Amino acid sequence: MLYIHALHHLTTKTAEVESVYLIRDIKTKTPYPLKEAQMQEYFADFTISETDQQLMAQSASLVQPTIETVERLLRENNELHESVALQRTLQMLKNVPAAMQKNISYTEAIMYWQQAMFIPDLTAVFNSLPKLKTREEKIAGNDKLNVIFGKILRNTNFAFNGYDLVNEGQVSEMNALMESLNKGFLFHLSLEEELHKENFDNIKKRISQDKLQEIEELQKNIETIKRGVDRAYQCNMRMVNVALVMYAYVKWLNSGMP
Repeated sequence: MLYIHALHHLTTKTAEVESVYLIRDIKTKTPYPLKEAQMQEYFADFTISETDQQLMAQSASLVQPTIETVERLLRENNELHESVALQRTLQMLKNVPAAMQKNISYTEAIMYWQQAMFIPDLTAVFNSLPKLKTREEKIAGNDKLNVIFGKILRNTNFAFNGYDLVNEGQVSEMNALMESLNKGFLFHLSLEEELHKENFDNIKKRISQDKLQEIEELQKNIETIKRGVDRAYQCNMRMVNVALVMYAYVKWLNSGMP
């Protein structure tokens, strides 16, 4: 259940547009007063799971060994390989670890919070909103909401603070890297092969089996790393969309109902 499709697209302007549809949906599926069981079901698609964490951890554990493999291939300086492509691969891999580790820490904290207090806290705060009358009560209610939004968005503003997490940059790089690997770009092409745009399946025939297998193993590791990067980004997008749904709830519950 995604309404926004890029981390940086979450703004009050987009939230205002998307909330029109969302309010109709949440009023039907979670009528006021809100009940925890209905809220749990409504927010189920946005939870962080153990599987998410395991995929990210597996990906993170492979990055350094894979970097070391690429560095070894560069040191070999084998004319069979395309050194520029190896250097490009190395740089892309080096862009992963810091963001991935931050993502693992962030989503782990979110996961435990979701399992324990997220829905009870959210239900209680939302149910209180239509009852707030005085200025002091409304400030206190807003402060409680800001704590929840801040935990999800890593930010005191209504925008996702994902500059140091896995974002569109890493996802795009890993997509491009896998596409290039599938075309055999780590192997040096002769001028004739380039001119004839030779298919990699034909180029393979001149490469020894051990060298092909070496790159295939490297490619398998990079595929696993990419899966972790993709999953980290998906988790971040879930949080962006949780914030959007919360915005719709707040708008509805502050509108005077029903």
